[in-house]
Amino acid sequence: TTDPGVGCCTLNYKECHENAFCNENISQCNNECDKEWLADGPQSDCQALWTSCSTDSECCHTGVCLNGQCEKGSAPAPVPTAHPSTTPTTSPVPPTPTFSPSSSPTRPPVDLQMFSTDATISSFEALLKFSELHYVVQEDPPIYSVVAEGGAAGNDVVSEGQGYGLLISGITLASMEANDPNRNSAMNLFYGYFNAWKRMAELSNNEPGHCQDIKFCNGGNTACLPGWKFTKELNVVGTGSAPDGDADAIAGMIFGVKAVANDGALPDWFDEVSQWADASATQFMYHSTVASSSGQNRIVKLGSCWGGWESNGNNPSYHSPGTYRMMRDYQDQFSGRNYGMPNFYDGLTMYQRWDQLISTSYKYLEAAQCSDVGIVPNWLTVAENSADGTLYARGDSFSGSGTPQWEFGSEASRTLWRVAFDAATYPCESSSASDFLEPVHNRLGSNFGTSAGSPWPVETLVGCKAFDEQPQNTSPMGAWVYIQFMYSPVYSTLVVPSVSISATAQQSMVDAAGSHIDSELSTSGLSYYHKSWSVIGVLTLNGDIEKASQVLDKTSCDSLTSSPTNSPVTAPPTRPLTPVPTKQPVTSSPTKSSATAAPTKQPVTSSPTKSPVTSSPTKSPVTLSPTKSSLTAAPTKPPAASLGCYSNNYKDCVPDNLSSGGDSHYKTWLPTGAQSNCIALWGECTGQPNSCCPPAQAFGDDNHAACVPPDGCYSNNYKDCIPDNLASTDESRYKIWLPTGSETNCIALWGECTGQEDSCCGPAECFGDGEYAACVPYSVVISA
Repeated sequence: TTDPGVGCCTLNYKECHENAFCNENISQCNNECDKEWLADGPQSDCQALWTSCSTDSECCHTGVCLNGQCEKGSAPAPVPTAHPSTTPTTSPVPPTPTFSPSSSPTRPPVDLQMFSTDATISSFEALLKFSELHYVVQEDPPIYSVVAEGGAAGNDVVSEGQGYGLLISGITLASMEANDPNRNSAMNLFYGYFNAWKRMAELSNNEPGHCQDIKFCNGGNTACLPGWKFTKELNVVGTGSAPDGDADAIAGMIFGVKAVANDGALPDWFDEVSQWADASATQFMYHSTVASSSGQNRIVKLGSCWGGWESNGNNPSYHSPGTYRMMRDYQDQFSGRNYGMPNFYDGLTMYQRWDQLISTSYKYLEAAQCSDVGIVPNWLTVAENSADGTLYARGDSFSGSGTPQWEFGSEASRTLWRVAFDAATYPCESSSASDFLEPVHNRLGSNFGTSAGSPWPVETLVGCKAFDEQPQNTSPMGAWVYIQFMYSPVYSTLVVPSVSISATAQQSMVDAAGSHIDSELSTSGLSYYHKSWSVIGVLTLNGDIEKASQVLDKTSCDSLTSSPTNSPVTAPPTRPLTPVPTKQPVTSSPTKSSATAAPTKQPVTSSPTKSPVTSSPTKSPVTLSPTKSSLTAAPTKPPAASLGCYSNNYKDCVPDNLSSGGDSHYKTWLPTGAQSNCIALWGECTGQPNSCCPPAQAFGDDNHAACVPPDGCYSNNYKDCIPDNLASTDESRYKIWLPTGSETNCIALWGECTGQEDSCCGPAECFGDGEYAACVPYSVVISA
């Protein structure tokens, strides 16, 4: 039966989809959004897709009952394709929060292709505009200090601005072809910004209060992180480092080094900058991050001297997971270190420590974010639930620079860009970034083109709360759409594909954003902060950040297996006789089911190297919805009905509609279905040593014994093991138990299997056509 009403677009055949564009008309719903149209609106008294049923008549719309679950039936013939409307609805529907697991995943972790536009000037031209801010301290060798103004900066040099100089010049250099006639000029600017940074660090060593008791640069003689403020001639004004500028500077160094690493004649500065990038990353980890009391998390501080957990204070815009991935992989591949690595006394390798920092950053950002609007405040204190490692926001009053705490303002706006930077540099690990940006993208998609003086109206972003105890709303800065340092980082996130916006519509938005930022950058007399973020917006929207990232050694994209230096921490020799509890929601933040971030490593394709990004504005990205993706061509073979199933106890099947949740530590695949005549995982087997359902093993003695997991490992790509110390924090919906350890002679999840129909590991299915096919989860195949 149906409730009379206006028609709408549906994903599950029962409820209206939240996206306004899809709900606008049947053509956009069927053709652009690849969903079904409910002519009479939402339905009642029937079962939605992927829920239990007994007969076909119980399923909504055209659903059919298969194996006790409503599945997609024959769909109506699609209507002729209409051009997408550029006029969004005036009342956008708030998106459903993206952080709670669903039974039908909306975003398989694939290697994203970003959007880009040619509606901007080139990155080198943007770099030249940025260079108008610098002061020439010395010509040969070049030393260029970036002069800031306003706020805490006054009219001096701050590490934030100098960090922007290194980041912008490093990205520009890395995105250039070797024969670019402007390459030497970009290289000179990069070297000038680096030399100023190095001098800032060296001069800071002569001042008390730099809070770096162990030094790693210059062979262990210099603390790598400079004080936060200097005169334009580089005399020290303020001591204590600032990790936002530090992270940007280190990322810029890495881009610069990797940009020239394959040159026939290396520049004179190559070895020096290479060493500084590695040593600075160690200094950053050792002095600008702090572990939680339980050791399950590690968070970035507000500087080498202050910040961190609880009342010590924190700032969302300081968290830069993409930069941490760059430092992780750079250090993992680095050789020739000229200082001693410190002992962190946590039992982790440096690679694992960076992964922990990345994971904690996303936990923190989720706790700070209003899940319906997607914005964060300038400042937020956070605490850990040590029982399970989740984080929750606190309502403490805190501000570190005079900016209003509960404003989405000059500090907070950078947060969205830092997450987009993560997706652009590491698309193979982009699920957390994409999910975080989705609420903002929904708002941008719903309000595009409704304002005469700007691509988006001020009311695109509205006040909201991240948690019930938040003392007041997080409110956007007034007139934010007319302020470059506000709108540029927000608009530039549109390079990351959204599941709530069609590819055509999103490309139009990227073009409009690029054109708007580019035109405003030409404004004469544009001040430091406005110009910096306009330039960064140009580099993001024209695709050069993604292009520059191709010079990086992305070991995580090559394989989910760590290199020999990343061996997992040895697990205790005894096995528990009681089940390990699954994570529970943090009760202190009731508006969110959990503050746990998505896993820091995602399944990747088998071809990690991507061709250079072009500037064509018509480029379409890989669509992420499992019901419409690059793999939806006719499959090489119809997926055979599988007898297998997922199980949490090695004996009983998990219902199909719940199997994608991934919340059990012991989920495994039973190839022949449910088992009988054996004892399930954790069941008592005293006196019955051979009675456990494989792969469980009896463990105990004659007084008490139980069936416990074997010496296998967890995997989130059906092939490679997750390091033991990270397995309990990896929340991938595709995590399963490999009873005998890592697999060989098969293709991992999301790997290419073109022409190799039976080559996928575990329960994955080869899905695609003769030109391209990939190993995808069985649950994705049956929902396609």
